[in-house]
Amino acid sequence: QVSAPAPQQVVCEKVKMQTAFISYASADRAKVVARLQGIMLARPDMDLFFDVESLRRGEAWEPRLYREISQRDLFYLFWSHNAAASEWVRKELEYAVAQKTVEFIEPIPLEQPDVCPPPESLMCKHFNDWTLRYLNNQ
Repeated sequence: QVSAPAPQQVVCEKVKMQTAFISYASADRAKVVARLQGIMLARPDMDLFFDVESLRRGEAWEPRLYREISQRDLFYLFWSHNAAASEWVRKELEYAVAQKTVEFIEPIPLEQPDVCPPPESLMCKHFNDWTLRYLNNQ
């Protein structure tokens, strides 16, 4: 005898990311700020840790960076040749992967992946961005 399956309750939880750490190479600061402008417009409630805006004169910056990475919901990685060559971007990324998981990291490529390949630890992430064709051809 066939009967109807027992009803099941599906629980779906929406997690809203409230905070983010911004990792980038100083040489890319102007490009990063332009993209942050869009992020802040779309998410005015999001608390962003952006070193030049968030750190205060005289503050012990290195432990603060690590503390912020640990406490944030997201790690925005602004990726470029400059970021790939940056010792601090590498340190921040390694710490983020060790403290959280790769899922915690949101890549924001400033160059196409065929021009600047993703870091080895993030090869599982999609780095292609169609908007770069327009932004980089201006």
